[in-house]
Amino acid sequence: MRRLTLLTAALLCASLALPASAARRPKVDTGSYKALHYRSADGPHVTTYRHTVVLDAEEAIERHVRLVVPQGMDRVPVTVIDRALGDECEASTNGSVELTPQSSGFGHLGDPWRCDLVPDGPGEAHVVVYRPRLPRLDHRFAILVPIQPVGVAAGKLIIEVEHGAGQEPRVAAHGWTAELSRVPLADGRVRDFLELEGVAALPLPPGIDTISGRAPALAVTSGEPWDALVLDHRAFFDSASRARDEAVVLAARVLSQPDVLSQVEEAARIALDEIEFDPSGGRGGGWQLPRRASQTAADGIGTTADRAALLVAMLRAVEIRAEIVLASRSHHRVAPAEPLALLNQTLVLLPDVSLSETSGPLFIDPSRSSHWLGALDEPLLGRDAVQLGPRGARWLRLPGDAPGRSWTLNVRQRTEGFEVEVAGILQGAPAARIRSWDAAGRPDASRPTSDLAWLAAWPSLPIELEELGAGALNVTAAGRLTRDEVLTDGRLPVPALPRPSPASDGRKNWPYARDALRMKADLLESWAFLRPPPGGGGPVRQKVTPFWEVDSFGSWSGLLFNRRTRLEFTGDLLAPAAATEADRFVEFVDETLGGVAAP
Repeated sequence: MRRLTLLTAALLCASLALPASAARRPKVDTGSYKALHYRSADGPHVTTYRHTVVLDAEEAIERHVRLVVPQGMDRVPVTVIDRALGDECEASTNGSVELTPQSSGFGHLGDPWRCDLVPDGPGEAHVVVYRPRLPRLDHRFAILVPIQPVGVAAGKLIIEVEHGAGQEPRVAAHGWTAELSRVPLADGRVRDFLELEGVAALPLPPGIDTISGRAPALAVTSGEPWDALVLDHRAFFDSASRARDEAVVLAARVLSQPDVLSQVEEAARIALDEIEFDPSGGRGGGWQLPRRASQTAADGIGTTADRAALLVAMLRAVEIRAEIVLASRSHHRVAPAEPLALLNQTLVLLPDVSLSETSGPLFIDPSRSSHWLGALDEPLLGRDAVQLGPRGARWLRLPGDAPGRSWTLNVRQRTEGFEVEVAGILQGAPAARIRSWDAAGRPDASRPTSDLAWLAAWPSLPIELEELGAGALNVTAAGRLTRDEVLTDGRLPVPALPRPSPASDGRKNWPYARDALRMKADLLESWAFLRPPPGGGGPVRQKVTPFWEVDSFGSWSGLLFNRRTRLEFTGDLLAPAAATEADRFVEFVDETLGGVAAP
């Protein structure tokens, strides 16, 4: 039996009410989620939404959306499909469908696209999402159905799961409280469902990466035990990771390297740089199993899982222990007591290899290039993960420390312009992004400005890069600039720093938890001017909240201004009451670092 976890997220849909005699009314506690419901019928809303997840006898999955469209509504967002799994969306009655990439809210899918209904007119419409059987794809599943539609409100909403009596999937409220009703169907099948009235649309402001773990939802899983999933996956990866044919030739290149770390670096260059990346499988995870390593090596192209299997094959061929890890980029829990989760990231773990004596085991992301060796991008920091152990699941937490940034700026005024020297030591994802940008020829369009501090404002300065070992990167630049180039409106410039969270476009349009990215920076700047400063001391600012800390001290000494600033943002999930903390942090930092006028 082909086994792999199917992971998807379906947008909320509902339809005509079931007969009152069919089942009891579910109990729903929405005290903490007042934004679930709208109080008025004003504004765009469909009369009913009905979203049915159908599990047939062969464990294939279809989703049926039936909705009643009122007069004057010419487009209705219906659901989000995952093209990485081969999902297809089509209208059965009353209209057609159009697909557009879904950039917000569904980062836990491989390739999310929104399916919009374009109705022929008012009345009932029926949209079906088909998932064809794919090679190497298992029919266990984990489906997340948000308890709000995207785009429009619903006067009445029904979410239901139809399955055979022997299948008995696990259906439970996730992030809220609900009691589902059950009614028998023909041929021994049953339906679990809940019904709500006056449900508001789910807001998806720009920058929301995934709703998993943030908005209340209905989780539907197969109920399979974790150990069964892990053992099946391990068997597939072990089979695919055998060094044969072309993979043996590549492994010989790895073996020729002088030491273990050099062998790892060579294997990463082969698997992640020479093998073209096929993005159709997203970042891998629980729905993507690999082809044989020899086939990937022969074709020169592979998905995240394919490249992971080839990398493991080469490393194991030279007796370096390498294991597969499945992780969730969202806050959906991955733990022994939890049902099968939304696993959307494949990693390779080298338990016995470290970049330095003080660093931990080495993690490699096969969806990245070799420039990311040992670095994880910020959304993965501190996430839950499961290692494919020889006897079953092994639980672990990914490294959670924010990537280091240490910058030094020296500016000296001359009779004509300023002499500027900038030096930075970067680690983790910031260093990896700059390496990747450099390897691509430093295109202006992909310049990693938020990782370059003051250099983001001075693109004319030539940047030099030097590898320091243990994953650290030294970034230096020096040159002469005019006063207008150096100063911003006569003030000392604010260094570009990454935002710890996407900018909110309104304080109330995202009522649930918001993502945040952990970050820290250590900045030291020194300015020397030809004329004395305009009296008074420099700014002294300290601010501490449960989520961030800024310690900035600056002072004038004759013609010199020196300042040292330490910043750290420790949050990774902001509750609704604290969702503005990221915006307050950015405002405070801009005011602190930009608050000094040049003489």
